[in-house]
Amino acid sequence: MFGIGGIVKRRCCQFAPMKLFPILLLAAMISISLLAHNASAGYTETLTVQVFDQDFRPVDGALVYVEYQLNGVQGNIKTKPHPTDSTGYYTLVFTDYEQIDASLDRTYTLFVKYGGQLEKAILTATDGEKRVYTMRVDSYYAFVKVHDQKGHPIAADVTISGDNFDAVQRKTDENGNVGFQLPPGSYTVKTEYNGVAKNKDFKLSADQAIDILFGVYSLDVKVTDDRKKPLDATVEIGTQSAQTDASGIAHLVNISDETPSVVIKYADRYKTYRPDLSLGTTLDAVIDMTKPVIKDLHSTVSGSGGATVTFFVEDSGSAASGVDTVSVSYTVAGVETPVPAYTVGYNTFEAKIPAQEPGTLVRYSVKVADKDGNAAVGMESYLVPESAAIAPTPVPKPVPPIIPTTTGGVPTEFMVILVVAGLLVVYAVFYYLKRKKEEDMGRAQMPSSAQPSAGMQPPSLGNKPPEKPSAPITPPKI
Repeated sequence: MFGIGGIVKRRCCQFAPMKLFPILLLAAMISISLLAHNASAGYTETLTVQVFDQDFRPVDGALVYVEYQLNGVQGNIKTKPHPTDSTGYYTLVFTDYEQIDASLDRTYTLFVKYGGQLEKAILTATDGEKRVYTMRVDSYYAFVKVHDQKGHPIAADVTISGDNFDAVQRKTDENGNVGFQLPPGSYTVKTEYNGVAKNKDFKLSADQAIDILFGVYSLDVKVTDDRKKPLDATVEIGTQSAQTDASGIAHLVNISDETPSVVIKYADRYKTYRPDLSLGTTLDAVIDMTKPVIKDLHSTVSGSGGATVTFFVEDSGSAASGVDTVSVSYTVAGVETPVPAYTVGYNTFEAKIPAQEPGTLVRYSVKVADKDGNAAVGMESYLVPESAAIAPTPVPKPVPPIIPTTTGGVPTEFMVILVVAGLLVVYAVFYYLKRKKEEDMGRAQMPSSAQPSAGMQPPSLGNKPPEKPSAPITPPKI
């Protein structure tokens, strides 16, 4: 049995390949045919795009992308936009994955976007060949030069932004120059140096040079009081700060603002200057240390008990800062009340104090401050004479109550009552008619024997109601 099986097995091994050979050959031919068919469908395109401007200069930063057929099922798609390099080149590689030759579309659209410009070209894919295609857009150069008032170059940060162009920031070179290639349009150039920024708007329709001037100044600030005595003060300009020396002088450098805000700090006082450094680089700052003077402070009491306070103010000194505020108040029985002061002449003021009771002691004070914070106070008082005749306070006459009226002159309350009464009457009539109608309907439903005959009088309210008949009464059909 084993031998016979072995003989059968050897015969199968000898003759099986011969029987399977035609089948394997047919399968190989079908596979080769399918591979050949698939190889002919779809494509991979390698496209190098070169972008130039109207003067055949390479354009840096133009966005390049294509729209092509991915396959017959998913349709067309767009590639991600990519910017060209400084030589104006960018290479795109994309593949159509179509499996059926009849559905293959080899045409695609190339787009180049630059600012507000959008250029396009319809191309046909090649059979695996690399190709270069050239596109043209308009572009111009903005050449920015940054320097100081003496023409020395400045290393600054320069940013250019526009409506259809993303902001680009670059640094100037050792000569203070920087260039930008831009599409035509409106732009703003922002230049920053030493914490100061300058903006300048411009329109670009041709190559253009833009000059940015930053004044680089130094400033010597001398701080003294109004008697020319040097003061130990702090001088601040932007982020810079310097202390005055024994001569009252502070030295500051690298000031890029032509009209900086100079703040002088002395004790609890602040004073601000805004010099024009293009006209000079020294500043004399004087702190007024002298208080204003209040002169000839007096009051005139009227026969009615009121008073007029009059005084003269003077801010003296060789560097007087000038009178800033004037205030007047009076005190009666410990209560202080401010009153307005009016100018009646050169540095002469008046204030009115209202009438007080005879024998009242009135204290009043005047406070004057100058623009450098120096203040002076003057105080006086007066006694209202017993003979003062204070005008009696008028007692208001009783006002009769005003009854609001309608346009026709009829009191509103009367109209309200009239309307309510009318509504009640209407409701009573409606209720009476409704009840009568119900009674009539009830009589109509009663049998004729139960209805009172003509001439009969209904029983009085005091009589006993009639007894119920023994026989049932059948109600009429309705």
